[in-house]
Amino acid sequence: MHLTKVSAALAFTATAYALPATTKPAKDTVGLLIHNLHGSDIYISGDWSAEDRAQYGSQRMPNQSHILSNGSSVFMQAFPNTSPKYYFGTTPNEANEFVGNKRDSDTVFEATFVDDKGKTFYDVDVERGFSVPVWCHGSQEEWKDGKGCEGDILSTCPEKLQHMDKNGSIDQCLSESTTVDIKRRRKFCPRAYVVFDDSEWGVKGINATASSCEFA
Repeated sequence: MHLTKVSAALAFTATAYALPATTKPAKDTVGLLIHNLHGSDIYISGDWSAEDRAQYGSQRMPNQSHILSNGSSVFMQAFPNTSPKYYFGTTPNEANEFVGNKRDSDTVFEATFVDDKGKTFYDVDVERGFSVPVWCHGSQEEWKDGKGCEGDILSTCPEKLQHMDKNGSIDQCLSESTTVDIKRRRKFCPRAYVVFDDSEWGVKGINATASSCEFA
């Protein structure tokens, strides 16, 4: 499976105004810069956290969804001091009546962008399921110090946990709270959130000048 590179471009000072999706973030913005090297289209669906929804829920999240073709890039702007989630899949995953809750089993990138102490916190989550490998690291971190999942869980997904797309191909591996399944996900994704409130890796905090994620 090919690697899809994603860079989360962050800044200490940021505007809270929404910008169109672009391949080059403005100087004073926060968000996620994504480079797709996966080999196929990547569907991106963003959503507010429960805490942010109380404040911003009546507004559509900026750049809430995007289809990123192979070899292309996009900057998904976020608001500072918010904690959005970004779902990544190989099939449509925007929250609507046609997709339903299907996206909940996609690989998830979560972040709190530039908090009051000037830090960004992030993790990669495969607690509810897996769709594509994802790897994240800070701009001042080495690749090996990041968090995420480089392994291909789909290749070993038990039949009972396989979710098929309309063409009969596996697009997600669902999860279950069994020791066997938790160990399997931990094996392929040792630096990702695997269970709720995962104490083994937790949330990664970085000084928020810039960070990079690489999604496969």
